[in-house]
Amino acid sequence: MEFSEVIEVLDRGSSVDVQSTCTFESLMIGAKTLERLKSNQFDKPSPVQAKAIPIGLLGRDMLVQAKSGTGKTLVFSVLAVENLDLRASYVQKVIVTPTREISAQIKETIRKVAPSGARTAVCIGGSAHKFNQNDLKNTRPHIVIGTPGRIAQLVKLGSLNMSHVDFFVLDEADKLMDDVFRDDINYVINALPSIRQVAVFSATYPRNLDNLLSTFLRDAALVRFNADDVQLVGIKQYVIAKCHPMLEKLTHVLKSIRYVQALVFCDQIAKCEPIAAHLKSEGLDVTFVSSAMSQKDRQLAVDQLCAKRVKILVSSDLTARGIDADHVNLVVNVDAAANEETYFHRIGRAARFGAHGAAVTLLEDDKALKGFTALAYRGKVTVKRANDVVSLPVDLVKNLEFWSDLPYFIDFEKTRAPREPNDLSKVPDRKAAVEALKLQRNGKEATLKYDRNEMMAMRSTDVSPPQKPENAEELIQKTEEMSIKTDDKENEKEEKVEVKKTFKERLAELKAAKNQEKKQDADKPKVEEERKTKFKFVPTREKAKKKYYMRGELQHIRDAFSAEQWRSYAESKFDLSQEPFLDAFGAASRQSGSTVNENFGSGDAKKVEKK
Repeated sequence: MEFSEVIEVLDRGSSVDVQSTCTFESLMIGAKTLERLKSNQFDKPSPVQAKAIPIGLLGRDMLVQAKSGTGKTLVFSVLAVENLDLRASYVQKVIVTPTREISAQIKETIRKVAPSGARTAVCIGGSAHKFNQNDLKNTRPHIVIGTPGRIAQLVKLGSLNMSHVDFFVLDEADKLMDDVFRDDINYVINALPSIRQVAVFSATYPRNLDNLLSTFLRDAALVRFNADDVQLVGIKQYVIAKCHPMLEKLTHVLKSIRYVQALVFCDQIAKCEPIAAHLKSEGLDVTFVSSAMSQKDRQLAVDQLCAKRVKILVSSDLTARGIDADHVNLVVNVDAAANEETYFHRIGRAARFGAHGAAVTLLEDDKALKGFTALAYRGKVTVKRANDVVSLPVDLVKNLEFWSDLPYFIDFEKTRAPREPNDLSKVPDRKAAVEALKLQRNGKEATLKYDRNEMMAMRSTDVSPPQKPENAEELIQKTEEMSIKTDDKENEKEEKVEVKKTFKERLAELKAAKNQEKKQDADKPKVEEERKTKFKFVPTREKAKKKYYMRGELQHIRDAFSAEQWRSYAESKFDLSQEPFLDAFGAASRQSGSTVNENFGSGDAKKVEKK
């Protein structure tokens, strides 16, 4: 995708990643919004905020790529509350996020900077859509925040009118462009009016992201901050291999290191509750959250972490994106993340907005080690290798000496292969080539010409010296031996070579052989033998209590025996003079004997009918 303008954020200021030399007053923000920013302790903008807010206030579409924890949420929150028509009763701004927790958190950020009359609604899953319909109908919000599925559902039902939306935001766009959300996102975007502003925010920038965004971004500006490295400088990353048993190693890390709050990420949803139960049994203040929980329980766990009512939160990748917990300064990964994007989002929960933090990855087996190694190569992760959890100091979060003494897990400077010069640089100049040829040819001219005598002399030097001529008798004897050997070889070849028959000849032979076989079959006496086939149950029905035959199997069984055999079998098992065998074998049964004939009398038949 081609951007009309690319803005590289280079001003890092006195504090890396989050502070710049400018102020909010220089960003064209309204006076009332400035007052609310100061009252909520937003003193100075980050480099990303300083570059992105003026571009957004001009009404241009833009893609903002910056690290986690550098203040992207505040950018579109300020843009959403600016130029808000409080007298209107229709939706003017729509913000789409991948998770419910991020939506609730964005609402709190907008509440801090929005004017008193602004109405905001959160439309997320986890509850019946009728509640969201009633909320939209009763409150008439100006700003709607929600997840793609619920927003698209409300648009389809006609409860959310998008015709007056002038500002549309995609937060965590790399996640929203997954196949799971893409259809809903396209539906919502197609419902937007033709004149609108679209702002896209993401911490990572996958290769296919610009191709997907090019369909709805118009004359967009790209604002990126240190695009080559999405890792926060304030967080130090460590990896420890062979952590077995995992629960004991994890407990030791959480008990031995000094931290304010910690996030423990698991690679599977099913692991969250058992790990939290084990840590709780060890006396730690812990709770857990995962996508398998109800929306109420999920929000309760996140609120406990943000309000510092719990010290440790065990989570799946649900909280890896967008959750802003200011006091979290330690992240522990139980085994490797699914990919490098998820890993960067996980560790970005610590060291938010310029703080210091640590991220420790515990790998239990070789499989986890291989997965993390591949992840580190792809993402160029600046992580260092620690020997054991026992070696981690108490002040790991702020101990820079311990960090500097450890070796890198992957030293990209050493692993980077030296580049060989281009082949074109090896090609010499024409004059230099001529001089080199002169030196090789003992100072003669570069373009040598040879006459016929010189060429013949050169040829004679290459030919080996002639041998002495042999006697005539020896020559005759050799020729005779050679002729004998060649004759023998020719005879062998003649014996091996067979004459190939034509197609008609081969066809005639096959017909003759077939006719001969028919004659032999006709001469043999025809003998009818009763073939008893073995019937076996299908393996899936072999152990069943009730066994059933298929229709084809029943027909094969019926045809395998004669009528007399079936009658003798039936007489050995049942009394044919009783029901239901009164007329089972037809006329043959009436001729069998007097006893049977009596049973088939008219009087008995009438009695049977009456019964």
